[in-house]
Amino acid sequence: MDTRFCWTELCTSESEKAVRFYARLLGWESVPQPVSTRSGQTIDYTLFSLRGRNVGGMYPMVAVQRRQGMRPHWLSYAFVEDAASCATRATKLGAVLLAGPLNVFDLGRLCILRDPTGACFGAWQSMRLDSTFQTRNEPGFAAWFEHVSENVRQAADFYGSLFGWSPRSSEHDESRILCEQGGTAVAGLSPSARYGASLTPQWLTFFQADDCDASCQKIATMQGAVIVPPIGSADAERIGVVSDPQGAAFGLLSRAGQR
Repeated sequence: MDTRFCWTELCTSESEKAVRFYARLLGWESVPQPVSTRSGQTIDYTLFSLRGRNVGGMYPMVAVQRRQGMRPHWLSYAFVEDAASCATRATKLGAVLLAGPLNVFDLGRLCILRDPTGACFGAWQSMRLDSTFQTRNEPGFAAWFEHVSENVRQAADFYGSLFGWSPRSSEHDESRILCEQGGTAVAGLSPSARYGASLTPQWLTFFQADDCDASCQKIATMQGAVIVPPIGSADAERIGVVSDPQGAAFGLLSRAGQR
C-alpha cells in the first residue's frame, strides 16, 4: 500500500492570531468548519485554503492539553488502509497511542500516536474524503515532511516496519535518512542537531514558498521566529525552519525556477 502524508493540522493556543499570521505569510484563507460531536460538544475546526483548494486544518488547544503542558504544534497524518490495525502495529513497535481510533462521522477514521523517539503523528483511514492533499508542491501548499529526533536510526526502523518505507542515506548529509516508497522519496529523517537543539522530537511540515529567504525575513517582522535560517543552494532548493507567534514550528521550502 502507498503510505504517504495526506493531511496536516495546526493545534494552536490563539486561533485568531494564527489565522492572521498565515494569511499574511502564505496567503491562506480561513473557512470555519465547526464540528458537532455525538456528545453534543462543538469543536471549532477551521480549514485553511488557497485558491479554492484545502491546505490544512486548525483547531484550538483544549484545557486538558494546556494542563498537560502541550505546546502549539503542527500534526501530520499518514494515509493508512486501516487506522485500528495501524495503531495496533505501531504500539507493538514501541509507539504510544494518544487518541483513537475514532470515527470522524462518515468521512474517515483516525488515530494519533507518539513514536518511540517522541515525535507525534496521525494515521488517517479515508472513507468518504480523498486520501491525499488536494495540491502538493505549489507555493502555499505542503511540499515535504521531515522527522526530527535524537535517534534517526530508531525512527527509520520504526517507520520502515510500520509503513514499509525503505531508508537510504542522503547523498549530501550522511546523518540524514530519506524514506522511499516505490522508488520515490516520501519523507526525511534528520538528527535534531541539523535543525537546532531547541526542537523537540517532531514531524515538521514544510510549506512551499515563493522565496524562502524573503519569507524568513518577513516572519521576523511578524512576531514569529526563525529557528534555522535558510540553507541550501540558490540553484536548487532552499529550506528554513521557523515558528509562528504561538510557537508552532514548521518549515519553508523554495525551489529554483518555481517563480
